[in-house]
Amino acid sequence: MSSREVLYTPFMNRAAFALQTGTVPAEPELVSSSPRSLARAVDDWNALRGRAEHVVAEANAMLPASMPPVALCDEVGELAFTVLHGNLVVRVSLARSGAEGWVELERSWAAEDGVEPGEPSVMEDLVLRLIER
Repeated sequence: MSSREVLYTPFMNRAAFALQTGTVPAEPELVSSSPRSLARAVDDWNALRGRAEHVVAEANAMLPASMPPVALCDEVGELAFTVLHGNLVVRVSLARSGAEGWVELERSWAAEDGVEPGEPSVMEDLVLRLIER
């Protein structure tokens, strides 16, 4: 087993491979946003925010010093965050209507409405897409 396999997480190895080869990951698994209880929607958003923080830290650890870091910014006044690299942006927000809520995903390079990540691990593919573009 190499030291790289011991020291780096599987995502860190994916990021290093993508940077070395220029390999772009498959389109992330997005699903239609659907209303659910507000508590469940907040929990789903929080899982995505936590995963984003983890993935951004690992991606930045693998970037060469010549590249700008991936940034994670929380928005003020609503449950929303953006992940940025260069001029590319991924935004994940919580929308609500009464006692229901849903997660919404926006990508600066794709026109889509009413979609969200199928699961928190999709944040990995979204960040890889940011650093590969």
